[in-house]
Amino acid sequence: MDPGLQSFVRDALLRGLPRGAIREQLHAAGWRAEDTEAALSAWAETDFPVPVPRRRPYLSARETFLYLLMFLALYVSAINLGGLVFQVIDRAFPDPLRTNAWDGFRLGQVRQHVAALIITFPLFLLVARALGRAMARDPEKRGSKVRKWLTYVTLFGAAGTLIGDLIALVVAILGGQLARAFLLKVATVFVIAGAAFWYYLAGLRQEEGEETAGARAQPGVQLARRAVAWASAALVLASVVVALGMLGSPGTERRRALDRIRVQHLSELATRVDDYYTRKQRLPGDIGELTGVAALRRGAPPAGPLLDPETGRPYTYSIVDSTHYRLCAVFLAQARLDPEATGPMVDTTFAPSRHGAGPGCFTLEVRGR
Repeated sequence: MDPGLQSFVRDALLRGLPRGAIREQLHAAGWRAEDTEAALSAWAETDFPVPVPRRRPYLSARETFLYLLMFLALYVSAINLGGLVFQVIDRAFPDPLRTNAWDGFRLGQVRQHVAALIITFPLFLLVARALGRAMARDPEKRGSKVRKWLTYVTLFGAAGTLIGDLIALVVAILGGQLARAFLLKVATVFVIAGAAFWYYLAGLRQEEGEETAGARAQPGVQLARRAVAWASAALVLASVVVALGMLGSPGTERRRALDRIRVQHLSELATRVDDYYTRKQRLPGDIGELTGVAALRRGAPPAGPLLDPETGRPYTYSIVDSTHYRLCAVFLAQARLDPEATGPMVDTTFAPSRHGAGPGCFTLEVRGR
């Protein structure tokens, strides 16, 4: 509040001038109505001969921490909700124009988004509820500067996101890339950012209207904000449920992770067989001859034997004919055959990468003969 305005109002009230006359003079001098009302509301309306200041809302360090935590949880939840919905869209509507191997559906990203939402969204709800109860007990806390600053920062971020979203849409229209998946992603960003923008803007407008004009709370706005809050929670819950349906149980995922190590080991063994054949023009007699072959060719220290990550036993190797050999391993789960679900670093053309559950043997041919 402007110190000169505050001093003028205090002196006028001290002289016993009516508040209406003070408003008229300040309005004639060019002061805004909200500034005038804020200056007058700082003093209690009593018959005491000296102006009595109202108690100013005090925001403790604890409440500052809670507001920072709440908005941080909101930002993380919104970003990960958008990322999770993007993954669901990529899974349902793969785009044939996508050429970047890192784009598209990735189970690893789904896990990260789900984990972030499971932690941060309930945290946001709990902290927001606690702060809401605190404001209900002490309505003056709505005037917290920290709360308003963070709210306006949130509005700024949401507005920037909406503008960027519309720009991306126009660029896609001009480039002829209006695929169904892209439109759904644009709509997702618009819904998430738009809901946050409207929710907090409507709340600020109503609070500022109550402070400056003494307006009553509008039930329609309150109901609409509550509906947006419930719809947002439902969207988060639905997205997490759908994503969990895409993921396997923790036990299954651990078994698949062990199987991926086995596939990598078999791939390394195949590389060592190729190196051995290139140098000696014959297949190795047993798996022990493969130790360190590939590493020596690259000038690195000798590589040790490759063992099963769970049992510690060596893999099975046998010769089929002069150029074909067989590698065997025991797998714990059915491999995912969807190339988009395995990640860009997995060679899905390698035969062992398409294994089933249980013992698996694969006949391979020497490469680079």
